[in-house]
Formats: sequence, structure tokens, C-alpha cells
Amino acid sequence: MAAGAGFSLAVSGDLVLAGSSAKFTMAYTKVGLSPDGGSSFYLPRLIGIRRTQELMLTNRTLTATEAQQWGLVTEVVDDAELAGRVDALAGGIRLRPKGSQRSGEEAATDDVRQRPRDADGTRGQA
Repeated sequence: MAAGAGFSLAVSGDLVLAGSSAKFTMAYTKVGLSPDGGSSFYLPRLIGIRRTQELMLTNRTLTATEAQQWGLVTEVVDDAELAGRVDALAGGIRLRPKGSQRSGEEAATDDVRQRPRDADGTRGQA
């Protein structure tokens, strides 16, 4: 169960994976609080103002599948497979082809290093 600030944190990710048994609720107004944790800013942008109002005012609980249908969750997987799927997804993000995340300056430096040396030992012009 992701409730209150846990809900806000859970749905604020760029990629949000949930186990099939996960549930999501705002919970704030149930205890007399206004929503926080960034949810009042992010939720209308993710799911629209009407759905945000519904979640905030009614404390409706969404299943993982409903959360995915609403756009709060990227992917729902079986609970037993969640950790493995997270690891696989993180590994795919972390492993990039050589040079894919270099700045222009780094790429230019690499280009200079790969030029053959001139007779005087300096690197020639490109």
C-alpha cells in the first residue's frame, strides 16, 4: 500500500513499476490534511484535474492495474517478478554504448587523442 507521502513518492518517478498486489491512495483528507509530497503539483499534470480531485477528496484506493490505466504506473508485474524486473530495467538504463552520454567537450577531447602524432610528437589538426 502506497498512501499519503508514500503515494506521492511512488508516483513521482520517471519509470514507476508496481507489483500486481500494490494499492495506491492519497489518504491525506481522511486524516484532515491537505495533500503534500508534490502530489498537488504533479498529479494534475499526470492524470488531469478531475481525476486528481477524485483521488484527493474521496481517498479512493486504486489497484495497480487501475493506477497503470490512469497513467500513474508505467508497468505492473507479478509480485514475485518485481525485483528482477526492476534490476533488469535499471541495468538497461545504466548500460549505454560507449560515448552515448559524453558531452561535446569530452567527445572533442577523445577525437584529439585518436589523431596520429606528427613527427614533432604533437597531434595534428583534424
